[in-house]
Amino acid sequence: MITLPRSVSNAEEAIRLAPAIGFMEYGQGSYLSNIDDTGDEIKLFLGIKYPLLIEDEERSIPSMRIIPDVTSINFKRNDTGRFGYDFDQYSVFKEKLIQKDYLFLQTLERELIRNTYESLSKIPSVANTLTPLMEISNSFRFQEKLDKNKVLKSRKNQRQMHNYIRFMVRNDLISVSENDIHPTGKLLGFIDSKDGNFSIRLMGDLLMRNYSELMTFLHLSGLKPYLTIANSYYTPSSEAGSLLRVGIERLRDYYKRLYRTSPILMKLRNQVSMLSEVEVLRIENRSITGIEEILSRQMGVLETMQSS
Repeated sequence: MITLPRSVSNAEEAIRLAPAIGFMEYGQGSYLSNIDDTGDEIKLFLGIKYPLLIEDEERSIPSMRIIPDVTSINFKRNDTGRFGYDFDQYSVFKEKLIQKDYLFLQTLERELIRNTYESLSKIPSVANTLTPLMEISNSFRFQEKLDKNKVLKSRKNQRQMHNYIRFMVRNDLISVSENDIHPTGKLLGFIDSKDGNFSIRLMGDLLMRNYSELMTFLHLSGLKPYLTIANSYYTPSSEAGSLLRVGIERLRDYYKRLYRTSPILMKLRNQVSMLSEVEVLRIENRSITGIEEILSRQMGVLETMQSS
């Protein structure tokens, strides 16, 4: 049994000791990912690397999942001038790793929204999810202000409509004074634009800029399946460094690997088909492949995350 020193004399010794602590406490995939040295305190961040085998219909590609800065070893100068240290127990580390893995997926999903928002907003079920928002926005094509009570009563679920109004206020699309709703200059800019297709442009802009809020505040169930399916294709492709060619079953396997649940096959086929119709994915000879431009941007984000 190896016994590690409980203190070090300087930053160099701390840096040499950190990988050994990581190996003993968290396993051989741990590595030193970042250093924050303020003199009396030294924070050494540990990340995790683990191997992946990414497969499609033609090849097997070895890769590596890299998640930096999962936890830290904290060295602090004591009264003797040496640096004692503390670190997370394995159970705490494991919980932090789950959180980092979730943020990893969220970051890739947000980037995918930025790259595909106009396409996704053309899918009928995604557009339907945003119908209350569009009903309010399109009303200003015909009148200068709306009666708030009438807007709330326009749907059976008044609480949901109230959430849409709050969302639009928070995102500077409308303002509310007493019982009247007025469009802001930002919303009128979308309505009056000569670029055409106001609804697609507005929905696309909201998806791109406010994805997290849309998902948590409005619970847009119509959007999430398409985004997670697209991400289940582009994340392993990004880690492989090239577009994969996969069957529907393998795509479902990648979905399960990322999201720890398995979509219904019939629904998955339909949703992949819809994604191909708006050119987020492609179906060729009953196999699924992707778009090079989308992959290139996703790979750039993945590289930035893994090197940060």
